[in-house]
Amino acid sequence: MEKRTWSFVRKLSLRHLNPAHALLAAIAAAILVCALDFFTPNELSLSLFYLIPVVVCMLFVSRTAGYSSAVLCGIAWITIQALNGRRFSTPFYLAWSVFVRIGTNFLFAFLLDILRRVLEDLREMSFRDPLTGAANRRYFEEFLGRQIDRSLRDRQPLTLLTLDIDDFKSLNDRFGHAQGDAALVALAQSIQSGIRPDDMLARMGGDEFVVLLYGMDYDISEIVGARLAEAVREGWSAIGVDSTLSMGMISYPSESVGVGAHAGAEAMLDRADRLMFEVKRSGKNGRNHVRDEARSADQGSEPSAT
Repeated sequence: MEKRTWSFVRKLSLRHLNPAHALLAAIAAAILVCALDFFTPNELSLSLFYLIPVVVCMLFVSRTAGYSSAVLCGIAWITIQALNGRRFSTPFYLAWSVFVRIGTNFLFAFLLDILRRVLEDLREMSFRDPLTGAANRRYFEEFLGRQIDRSLRDRQPLTLLTLDIDDFKSLNDRFGHAQGDAALVALAQSIQSGIRPDDMLARMGGDEFVVLLYGMDYDISEIVGARLAEAVREGWSAIGVDSTLSMGMISYPSESVGVGAHAGAEAMLDRADRLMFEVKRSGKNGRNHVRDEARSADQGSEPSAT
């Protein structure tokens, strides 16, 4: 997705606003518009401003609230017109005016509903890999930055885990890209089911993935890494894929996160990548896990079989 489009979608993310607060704002806006419409001369039309509560309800509360506000604002407009002395010569004209006003508001709400769905789809596309459902590289780097800040604030350790499917090209050549895609999906599903909401799986490109384990020190993350590797093997076995993983892991103790973060998320990822490629060079099908060298001399740097 183009950078400007991606930035636009992120800025229009609708999930961060509290729906209860948005609903109160919509009610306040409706009351204010009704009051202004009642006390201003009939020649000064304020019908456009009745759409403000519809916008707020549809985009920031819910679809039900959006459509309901469209109807209620239409009724409110007609009511204010009547209170201000507007008369209709026949009941048909009154019914027609009510139908047109509510219909216009409802159509506007419908178009907003479509826009809201498109924005949600674009937002999902902006940070998800379409094949595996894992986060993409762009979003993961932002997430890593936020988790680094959180780790520094709460004094919690972090562990980065990179993994790559051994001989993935051969797998595609022998069994076709459909089987290769199935292996990637199975890997992502197996890992996703084995990590917590505070952790994240991302597809960095091709058959390379990365996992961020929040609040896990070296010993705990070593156990988790072995468990994830076993889960992937079981997932592949279920679909008839016979392959192995090379994994690189680096654990940052709470007192060391700031040192690693100083070099930036890219540098932290690069260090984990290098550990994974060491496994590749030493025969593949292994796990290379170290503590952060910046503050800790005690390192488990020997590849361990998965």
